[in-house]
Amino acid sequence: MKIMRNFGKTKCYARDTVPFNPSYSLDFSEVNYTNMLKTADRIQCVNRIKWNRIPSAFTSLNAESMLYDKGAFCTFLNRGIFTLSPFTLKGKITKKGRLYKIQPITLDGKPFGDKRRVYTPDCNFDFDEDCCIIVQDYTGCIQSDNIIPRAYINESTTIADEVKVYKQLLYNIILSVKKLIVSGVSEEQKKIIIENTKALFDPSSPIITFRGDKFDDKYSVTQFVDRIDVDSFTRAISFYNKIRRNFNGVPAPDTFEKKERLITPEMEDVGKGTNLILFDALMNRQMAVNWINKAFNLDISVEINKQILGGASNGQLYSELENERFTTEL
Repeated sequence: MKIMRNFGKTKCYARDTVPFNPSYSLDFSEVNYTNMLKTADRIQCVNRIKWNRIPSAFTSLNAESMLYDKGAFCTFLNRGIFTLSPFTLKGKITKKGRLYKIQPITLDGKPFGDKRRVYTPDCNFDFDEDCCIIVQDYTGCIQSDNIIPRAYINESTTIADEVKVYKQLLYNIILSVKKLIVSGVSEEQKKIIIENTKALFDPSSPIITFRGDKFDDKYSVTQFVDRIDVDSFTRAISFYNKIRRNFNGVPAPDTFEKKERLITPEMEDVGKGTNLILFDALMNRQMAVNWINKAFNLDISVEINKQILGGASNGQLYSELENERFTTEL
């Protein structure tokens, strides 16, 4: 933004040479707004569930961030060090319809040799330190370990739609400025009115004077405003945000109904779908952690972040999940 000083007055211009005008100065960045929503979505997702006692430099946020970006990762011992890594699958198909061999490819691009699953092709458990265990973000198809990453799903659906609605809202607000229609004026009067109208939008000119000798002529001025339904746009933005949070298993306030308007059965039903999504995420991690601890003789655990359990309306809904533990028949 360039600040120009002229005769003791300060005028701010949105660009170097063009005075402020909504049609010229509006510079909405879809990329930046999208990045903001993606960042907020990532922060919510990677902090839903906490990993405890990971015996290496990998942190709980590293594990959850990889699940958010990749949908799944594998765990194995690399020279005795517990490692998280993306992977590819190969080998023959097990009785569960999944490929038996796992090839880890660490984040530094280094491929490792083939490792086997914790169960045989006939689906009998076979634990030792040379096996590899896959952790999934959510339950995918039983015949495939490849699931669509949450980051891709959210960005291509509700985040993209929310950006479009926000852009429409912004443009409609800019276009709803007050307008004047002046009739019955001479060419000279038109120039004077236009000049003084521009000055009305200049905060450095609090007093407006009219010049000219022919201003005694009669003319009429009509003012009108293009009104927009801002609430409809903001409700749409809130709707997309709520849908995304529910898909992430993060409790969200109801967009359309206040809680005092809901009857008791409706209140009991609020959040059940979100509960199941969070339950599914915890169950997938807990099942994998049970196998990890058995294979590598570790003591890793996972739990729902207590921050997600709070809130006047959602604390009770999530209370049963707080201390939930899953056991796997080994």
